[in-house]
Amino acid sequence: MAFEKARPSGKSDADVLLEVIHKAGPGDVIDYEDFAAALSEESPKQFSRKDVQSVVSRSERKLAVNQSRALLCVRNRGYKVALAGEHQKIAGRKRERSASLLKRGLTILQHVDWSSMDDNERRAHEGQLMVVGALHSAMHGIDQRLSRVEDLIKNRNGKG
Repeated sequence: MAFEKARPSGKSDADVLLEVIHKAGPGDVIDYEDFAAALSEESPKQFSRKDVQSVVSRSERKLAVNQSRALLCVRNRGYKVALAGEHQKIAGRKRERSASLLKRGLTILQHVDWSSMDDNERRAHEGQLMVVGALHSAMHGIDQRLSRVEDLIKNRNGKG
């Protein structure tokens, strides 16, 4: 089965999204409706708010690498093109979320009915548990060191 282009121009959803963001300036808010209209143009599909959110999520890396930009969600409205100083806050939120997800994954691996697995499944599960456990420990140690550095910086700047 051959790949069929959704738009005559051959642009992907991410390409369309990046064009819209490129025209906006840092601090500008782009409404869901504006993103949906741009994505729906030339496309047989009509994009909803949920579709826009999905495209934004899938396009974050491309946006950062190609335009050095990031988006902040503006509740019930759309997305704000983040100011350069806001990128650190966005990265911090994503780091916290990844740490939380890693911990949840480790908990799932630790609490399993071992007796219902055969030997191969048990060995594979134990290996995965060791890898995820080591990753969680390493991340926890890095987070602790980062917190100490951030505290030192705050105290040096008189904010602590």
